Amino acid sequence: MGSSVNKLRQLILNRVFSILANMASDSPTVVLDTATSLEAYFQNELNASKLTRPMWMLWILSAGLIALDGFDFFIIGVAMPFIQRDFGLS
Repeated sequence: MGSSVNKLRQLILNRVFSILANMASDSPTVVLDTATSLEAYFQNELNASKLTRPMWMLWILSAGLIALDGFDFFIIGVAMPFIQRDFGLS
């Protein structure tokens, strides 16, 4: 099973390399031999790119949902003693 996973990983990496090579045909040649260099390439591209409006909106939405999740636990903690008292739970 490990060998089939490695073969699948290699096929995916080869496909990604060919796509990137086609995309980079107008720009300087990018040498991508291993997964490490692929990760470095993507890291450089991410560092060079700017955050767009949809990215900011997604970040704000995610942060708001995490805050709402925390607020939910806070409210349950505040309301629990009153619920226990009203229903006579121990």
